[in-house]
Amino acid sequence: MKINNRPKGTRDIYPPKSLAYQKIRQLVEMILSQNNFQPIIIPTYEYTELFNTSLGSTTDIIHKEMFNFTDRKGRNLALRPEGTQGRYREFWQLGVELVNVAGVMADYQILKLIQDILERDKKTQEKYKQELKKFLAQNTPNLCSDCQRRINDNPLRILDCNSYNDYWQQLKQILETNNFPFQYDNHLVRGLDYYTGLVFEINLGAEKSLVGGGRYDRLAQELSGVNLPAIGFAVGIDRLVNYYEEKHLLKINKGIDIFFLNFNSDF
Repeated sequence: MKINNRPKGTRDIYPPKSLAYQKIRQLVEMILSQNNFQPIIIPTYEYTELFNTSLGSTTDIIHKEMFNFTDRKGRNLALRPEGTQGRYREFWQLGVELVNVAGVMADYQILKLIQDILERDKKTQEKYKQELKKFLAQNTPNLCSDCQRRINDNPLRILDCNSYNDYWQQLKQILETNNFPFQYDNHLVRGLDYYTGLVFEINLGAEKSLVGGGRYDRLAQELSGVNLPAIGFAVGIDRLVNYYEEKHLLKINKGIDIFFLNFNSDF
């Protein structure tokens, strides 16, 4: 009798492909750490109601793409859908969130971080602060009085500012000033109910979407009653591996396949 070793939608990843996954994780962790992002470890499963509330009970994720089960006490649970909805029924995803910060500069910081990951930019946080100060100095008239004072003292605090009036014009100016390639699409819709402002996707190569995300300022309020504006993005590790390999951005040390050791002193 033939034994099916793997459930449908799963796979084993062997070297050298597994080394690419490991290398990308190390690179991304380094870039995030340099930008002062810190890791959060979350459970594999949650109460189903959490996803009904946060994702919207009418979305395809809820009805078609979640693994639901009931525990011994009859409580409804579900595997986190970001690890089970994709071309495979199990996959890995990088998620990055900037929480309790609103404003156009915070949104640009997230977009710039994505660019750093895709281009393997190794700038440290200090270099980022210097670039930010340079940009802000060139746009001082557009800043409020508090932000003008913060340019030299603590430029990262300017990301907290809520005084911008014309959001899109501000963001467009920042992107163009920094030669950040973008295309405005007022028909772009992300398939989740909690987005409240900017949404974005990055399409590269043959993949439909490499990165996707947006701003969700009311999600924490709906779930916990705490007002925490936030913006974030997610990228599938499978697609990121393929992208890095196509762009030749990875250097993988495959090690030694066979090692011979001679114990004969006459050799």
